Amino acid sequence: MDWALRDTLKGVADAMLSAHDPWWIIGIAAAALHGASPIRVAEVDVLVSARDAKCIARAIGVESAGKSVSDRFLFDFFATWHDNPLPVSLMSGIRVYNKDIWESVIFQQRVPIRVEHATLYVPSVIEVLGTLTAFGRSKDVYAVDALLCQIHNGRNVEHEYSDGSPI
Repeated sequence: MDWALRDTLKGVADAMLSAHDPWWIIGIAAAALHGASPIRVAEVDVLVSARDAKCIARAIGVESAGKSVSDRFLFDFFATWHDNPLPVSLMSGIRVYNKDIWESVIFQQRVPIRVEHATLYVPSVIEVLGTLTAFGRSKDVYAVDALLCQIHNGRNVEHEYSDGSPI
């Protein structure tokens, strides 16, 4: 794990100490924490409850972008925290547009992962794979491939995303 990801994750762990409800690091950062390699983590996505979103955003000094909508994602709350080596997206109520419907992203399991002295939580490997598959962007598909390769046979995968951008 590179220093930027490690230091960002420690910052996230500190910020999440005030959370009242379960929270998860999701997306590509979750795949990396489960051992996917080689992948480049460019940001850390943190899914929190609606109650915690506002309190944590206030505590770390970020403003919500309010409801955020794109052609692929819908968030009830979305804010970006830039006081770490990597940006951190704090979100709640995430939905993904898949097969002509908006599907809520909900996790059942919290897997604790230690990074130095910090405890972070990620969804189960199966949930990470399912979520990244639903996200469907080239970087997500690459992370799925990398995680599956790591789990099943440990072989390396290509060193660029399918759209040609470097990892």
